[in-house]
Amino acid sequence: MKKRYFDLPQGWQLDDVVRALRDAYPIHGDPRVTEHVVYYDTFDWRLFNKSLTVAYMPPHTCLYSLPDERLVSQTDTTTPPLRLRDLPLSELRTRLAPILGIRALLPLFELTARYQPLRLVDGCGKTVLRLTVEQHALGQNREASPLVSRVCLHPLKGSGKDAKKLRRWLVQQTFTPCHDTLYELALSAAAKVPNDYDTKLRLQLDPSQRADEATKQILRVLLRVVRRNEAGIIDDIDTEFLHDFRVAIRRTRSALSQIKGVFLAPVTQRFRTHFAWLGSMTNRVRDLDVYLLKEESYKAKLPELQRHAIDPLFAMLRQERARAHAALVRKLHTRKYHDILERWETFLAAPCNAAPDAAPSAVRPIVKLARKRMQKKGQAVVDLGTSLHGSNEEKELHALRIECKKLRYLLEFFESLFPQHKVTAMVKQLRKLQDNLGDFHDLCVQQADLHSFAERFATSKSHTPDVLLAMGGLINLLETEKITACEKFPDLFADFVTAYRKVTL
Repeated sequence: MKKRYFDLPQGWQLDDVVRALRDAYPIHGDPRVTEHVVYYDTFDWRLFNKSLTVAYMPPHTCLYSLPDERLVSQTDTTTPPLRLRDLPLSELRTRLAPILGIRALLPLFELTARYQPLRLVDGCGKTVLRLTVEQHALGQNREASPLVSRVCLHPLKGSGKDAKKLRRWLVQQTFTPCHDTLYELALSAAAKVPNDYDTKLRLQLDPSQRADEATKQILRVLLRVVRRNEAGIIDDIDTEFLHDFRVAIRRTRSALSQIKGVFLAPVTQRFRTHFAWLGSMTNRVRDLDVYLLKEESYKAKLPELQRHAIDPLFAMLRQERARAHAALVRKLHTRKYHDILERWETFLAAPCNAAPDAAPSAVRPIVKLARKRMQKKGQAVVDLGTSLHGSNEEKELHALRIECKKLRYLLEFFESLFPQHKVTAMVKQLRKLQDNLGDFHDLCVQQADLHSFAERFATSKSHTPDVLLAMGGLINLLETEKITACEKFPDLFADFVTAYRKVTL
């Protein structure tokens, strides 16, 4: 039967409830329990968006459903569950794997809970109803003011009449039914706002808005993403902080280069140069992250006897990654980095007042400028892709990939200006085409890097022939995947062209 919660009357403490219940009913008490519980979610609220939360109560890590606070799965852990790999192989880990991916769990809030379990017994001493008086406070301070004090009824099978009678008594004593969950109350008290961070832009532009104002609106959203990910990069919490940071930088660069004529040319060029530097300083760490994230998939491609032979490669990459990350953190602390973003913030906060002759598109309605830019870039993708005639040249396919990415960014910026049904099919096919081109490009880069890594090992006195053989085998396997990607390209491009030609903006 469903649990029911009641808030305590004003001024009542845990002991007051116990005394009042014992005066009215044959109540037996069990030993009191105090627990410290830390609740977790990812930075981008992946658990919350699946109506779930993770709680750590040493030595238990528990998965609860929201909002009913029902235990879904549990496993024993000796340390808090910061990453999926920290959890032992278990049902809990299996359930979390597709949700968390590579994201780390971060603490949302900590609660100190005091429980007084009670049992309502009949004349024969048999338990007919269980209830618990609870007090929950933020943090580990037992003297802290309770966040919530409540009574929880746990009806047992066949206890419907007793439960109904006790609920009536609670209401008479001015206990009030509690509809807010403990999780919701704690989030609010800890000043945590679900989905306060989202990788999607979720812009809502006014079609008649000045183009310069709308562009600044887009750029301010991207700047918030950059700022929100700085600490996670510095603390090296998980690789998605750097990934999201880089995507926001790339989107910013794309907006500055593609939304033309809305700002003064010298200003645009200056910030394009600045953001090119911001992007370049992250390249090495991200490249190494990609390889390390692929470690298991790389090994899975190799014959079983070669899988451990390639371990020295990943040991070397981890060492390089540590050095590259330290260098990136130093750059994030430089005066140059902070000056660039402070000037950028000042520029985005300033009123838009560029003269038409200096910024000819500044005062145009954003919907007109957006339509023109999207049509031009879409046609550029079609023309470039058609000119390839089945070519599988790396440079040509990479150029098409870049053009697809620019079109995708424009669609993200201006999505709110056009009916969704008009662009949905095109976006779907563009995404598939991008994935194909991205896979091909990544495979080319990985092959080139593996050749470079192999040369380094070949000149090292500590290498063994096994690691070179394993890398050679991996390079050959990647070549097969490249051929497969090339074979898929013509059909995917044709599907995109068909979807594009059906769009009228």
